[in-house]
Amino acid sequence: MAVVAHVALVAGVQFLTPAPSAADPAGDPGNVQTLAPPAPKASAADDRFLADIARAGMRVSDVRAAIAGGHDVCAYLGAGHNALDVIEQGMANNPSMTRSDEIAAYNAAVAAYCPQRLRLSGTLA
Repeated sequence: MAVVAHVALVAGVQFLTPAPSAADPAGDPGNVQTLAPPAPKASAADDRFLADIARAGMRVSDVRAAIAGGHDVCAYLGAGHNALDVIEQGMANNPSMTRSDEIAAYNAAVAAYCPQRLRLSGTLA
């Protein structure tokens, strides 16, 4: 009889102990620091592109998106489009950008990422 009582007591302890906090997804995780992934280092071409658009008076809120957009200019040109197509598409995609902004961004992208295109079209003014 004493053995049965002991087993029941041990079993009762297991049922009465709270589950660890890690088992509760809504629980407080404690003192955990969330770290952002490290930002990739900008290349010299990226630095040039960002400096050129800053000199043109544009502020960049998303550096990765701006750099990707610069590369997209060269890809768009490589797909057979011309500079005016790039400017018009840029204005359609970015309603807050003026024609002058788009021209400056085009010139910065071509100078930084596909300078071989400068010989073909020159810069827009």
